[in-house]
Amino acid sequence: MQTVWSFNVGERVKLVRDLPSVRAHTEGIVRGVAANANGISYAIRFDKVMRIVAERDLRASAEAPR
Repeated sequence: MQTVWSFNVGERVKLVRDLPSVRAHTEGIVRGVAANANGISYAIRFDKVMRIVAERDLRASAEAPR
């Protein structure tokens, strides 16, 4: 099964909801992507903080990013 990434490394993203220490509508850059049986995790660098954002997806696998 192939993992379908919503975002790629280097892509600029914008939050749609508040996270601890990061407000909604803040822009950041995806710095890393990892997948496992629980879903996909993105490491996103914002102005002053790096956050891990998980996307639960039952179709995700442990494949390496493209």
